[in-house]
Amino acid sequence: MVPNLDLIVLAFLHGTLICAVVVVVMLMILICLSLSFSIALYSVALVDLYDVLQLFLSPYIEALRTDLQLGLVLILYVLLRYAVLVVLAAKTTAMAVLSQLKVKLQQQQQQQHR
Repeated sequence: MVPNLDLIVLAFLHGTLICAVVVVVMLMILICLSLSFSIALYSVALVDLYDVLQLFLSPYIEALRTDLQLGLVLILYVLLRYAVLVVLAAKTTAMAVLSQLKVKLQQQQQQQHR
């Protein structure tokens, strides 16, 4: 038999374990680098695509923006119109109720003075 075979096998297993850990760490680093490269590449591509689309679609986007602003102004106008009508209706109703209350108070004061 080979002398000190158990020590040789133990050294071989120890070396294999160290190599396996180094390989796993290197694979993790390689995966992280490839992911960061992919993210950077896709972000640059998206920024370039956004610039190209903005160049070709800017007149349409500006027209859409002005249409949306006009629509919002029209909605605000309609809402304010109805709000003013509601306030005026509430004011006339409140004035009518107030005048009826004044009449009732005057009648009660006249009854108390008699």
